[in-house]
Amino acid sequence: MEKWKLLAVSSLALVLFIGCSSNQPTFNPNNKGIVIVEGKPYRVPLEANYSTQSFKSSNDKGVVKGRQAGLDCRKGDISWISSNVQKAAQEAAGKGDVNLAASIVLAAPRKGQIGCAHPLSKKEYEYYRSKQ
Repeated sequence: MEKWKLLAVSSLALVLFIGCSSNQPTFNPNNKGIVIVEGKPYRVPLEANYSTQSFKSSNDKGVVKGRQAGLDCRKGDISWISSNVQKAAQEAAGKGDVNLAASIVLAAPRKGQIGCAHPLSKKEYEYYRSKQ
């Protein structure tokens, strides 16, 4: 009887572990909401952190780095980054592993976990507002 109890508890723990680890939500850059930055509307992924200032010129450091990473960044845009990527990079940097932090951020564009958002036109803004 004792063996059956141990087997049942172990099986339950395994099922819970597998269920919890496989059903975790993942970052979806297409699941977006509207944010207002400097009086202009932008659509950014819901699970992302975004900049609170737009890029002021085409030579802005963020625009240049974004373009080098293959992103469509331009004057007037804001940048965004997946909160998971930002947290992982900050934890690596906090532990003194600057190379790991940099590699996490550099891999993010290919995974769609970092990007630039363009300001919405009035028509786009009205359309997305009506969908919410």
